[in-house]
Amino acid sequence: MTLSRLFRISRQRLRSASRKDDLDAELDQELGFHFEQLVRENLAEGMTPEEARRLLEDSRAKIDSLDRKLVDLLNERTRMAAEIGQAKSVLEMQILEPRREESVFRNVTVHNHGPIPNDALKRIYEQIMQEMRALQGMKATPGDK
Repeated sequence: MTLSRLFRISRQRLRSASRKDDLDAELDQELGFHFEQLVRENLAEGMTPEEARRLLEDSRAKIDSLDRKLVDLLNERTRMAAEIGQAKSVLEMQILEPRREESVFRNVTVHNHGPIPNDALKRIYEQIMQEMRALQGMKATPGDK
């Protein structure tokens, strides 16, 4: 691995770490808003504390299940990104392809039917793609772009 490649990968990793904190804070704020809105709606409907506890437990169990599915899907996406990285290496292509990333953003936002806002979804995908680019950069062979 060349020194410039090592520097570029290190810089991407540092940028990723600092952006992750910002992304986490934004997502926490967004989720907090939606949770507070749901609580207000449930209280307005006359939910009892017992019903609220049951709802909380059931919802958390469902989220845990969804998180496991998301991990499986992210790992599948990561394997695909690694294959793309290999193809880019053979074709001597740059890892970063802004037009392709814009196409991904359009694809996910067109298919988004809420309740997550498109701007929050785009921030999530920015982070996912940043991690995929870092992976492609680390798996590429010396001399690749």
